[in-house]
Amino acid sequence: MENLRKNTFDYVGIVSSGICLIHCMLMPIILLFKWEVQLESLGFAHHPSWDYLFIGLGLIAVWMSSHKHTPKGIRIGLWVAYLVFVWALLYEDQVWFAQYLGWIASLGLITTHYFNIKFCKKCQTENYQ
Repeated sequence: MENLRKNTFDYVGIVSSGICLIHCMLMPIILLFKWEVQLESLGFAHHPSWDYLFIGLGLIAVWMSSHKHTPKGIRIGLWVAYLVFVWALLYEDQVWFAQYLGWIASLGLITTHYFNIKFCKKCQTENYQ
């Protein structure tokens, strides 16, 4: 049961990081091409509260995924990717490369959560043999 719960938070991390990545990549494209979109109508889609939502979901997913049986390398990877992700979201308006660093950190979170799922499946089969 613990592995199921642990994998659930890995899936939450993958989905939330993926949605954040898509959101962060699409907003500049929409603004660039201005597909008949008024800037005022993007207020909700480009509101800073989305950043805080993704930071909160990421914290919960990383915290719960890095508990107990996670190997040290995956645990460090999760936390480093998360901290870079948070820094990039908070400083994307002040530092020119922060947006790109945030994309890389999102991919890093997706990758480390994926490896954690694979490790948990390996642990689960080894425990039953």
